[in-house]
Amino acid sequence: MTIQNVAIPRSSATSDSNSKPLVLVVDDDKDNLLLLQYSLELFNCGFVGRTNGIDLVSIAQSIQPHLILLDIVMPRQSGIELLRQLRENASTRPIPVVALTALGRADDRLRLLAEGFDDYLSKPFTLDDLQAMINFYCCQATRR
Repeated sequence: MTIQNVAIPRSSATSDSNSKPLVLVVDDDKDNLLLLQYSLELFNCGFVGRTNGIDLVSIAQSIQPHLILLDIVMPRQSGIELLRQLRENASTRPIPVVALTALGRADDRLRLLAEGFDDYLSKPFTLDDLQAMINFYCCQATRR
C-alpha cells in the first residue's frame, strides 16, 4: 500500500465526540507524508494522505476532515490553487487549511495568510509546533 492510497473509512471520519480528529495531508514528498502519518498517529489523530491535489475537493467533501495540511510547492498544482478550489466549495470552505511549506520568510507567511490559509507551519517543524497546531484546530472542530 502506498501513502497516496491510505484512507480512513467514512464511519471513522465523523466528527462526533467519540472519534479521533481527522487530518487530511497533501504533500508531494512521500517521506514528509510518512513523518506526518506517524506524528498524527502519535497525537491520536486519524490520517489521510495524498501526494497530489487531484480530486482534493471531492476527497475533503467525502471525509470532512477536521483539518487540512497543504504543501504549497507541488508539481501539478500549487497549494494556493488547491486552497482556492477548497474555498469555492460550500462544503469544504469551513475546513481549516494550514499551509505546510519550506517557504520560511516572514513575507511568505504574510502572503499565504493573505491568500486565505488559516495558519502556517514552516518545514522543518518541531513536533511541539505540529501538536499545538493540531490541538488548536482539531479541538475547536470537535467542540462544534
